[in-house]
Amino acid sequence: MVMFMATIKFISKHRPLGGYVFPHAHNSYEFVCYSNGNLKSTIGGEIHRFSAGDIVIIPPHTIHDEKHYASTTMFFCTFEPNDIEPCFKLFYTAEELSSTRVPQLIDLINKEITEGAMNHDKLIELFFSEILVELSRISGNKDSSPVYVKKVVEYACDFFKDNLSRPIDIPTLAAQTGYSYDRFRHIFTQHIGCPPHKYLTEVRVQAAKHLCKTTNNKFTVIAKECGFSTPSRMIQAFKAETGLTPSEYRAKIKSLETIKSLD
Repeated sequence: MVMFMATIKFISKHRPLGGYVFPHAHNSYEFVCYSNGNLKSTIGGEIHRFSAGDIVIIPPHTIHDEKHYASTTMFFCTFEPNDIEPCFKLFYTAEELSSTRVPQLIDLINKEITEGAMNHDKLIELFFSEILVELSRISGNKDSSPVYVKKVVEYACDFFKDNLSRPIDIPTLAAQTGYSYDRFRHIFTQHIGCPPHKYLTEVRVQAAKHLCKTTNNKFTVIAKECGFSTPSRMIQAFKAETGLTPSEYRAKIKSLETIKSLD
């Protein structure tokens, strides 16, 4: 049974190195498959990284863009789920898809698009319905692949660094990867050695240390750029991590640089 309303139409696009797709949104879900390439996409105000073989399902009315860091071939369509309750994650990695029929189904869709044989549109709809079933199964069976778990942790670490200046809601990030917050926190701690909120604070402190060392920015500016809600929160986290306040740290760095210049 076809799992979406109305006829779908796949569009194939090539984006050059340095290409940029301006922010836009759709009234329906958007399915995007990247055949190759390397890009960052801001989806709903948050930055995500994607590469060859990854699939993204962007919810309706969600503003998103694309910045390509390599020549990229992709194909996409919009769709509205019909007889099922949508249960998709935001993204699916090439690694976790490799153990499913999705890559084969993608190839079959590409073949039908290229050859354009009689009733090819009907076959494409059937293949796409099967892809949606496979994706919904992955969403309900997230712990089946150790490779995927590792990819999720790497993705979360990159996400923290890419979105450092923004407020980050870790339960929302967990949901985007298909996990509950408790499960996400557990696997993150297993792989990194500390909970995600502690890792995020450490990343922010490291960024603040760098700015204290390399700029003369006011601490209020540094706190904002590093995602701390207030300067006092930054001072508290900074001292807990380094044993010094930001002003003490900056003074120490300048003192060491002065001594080094006299040698």
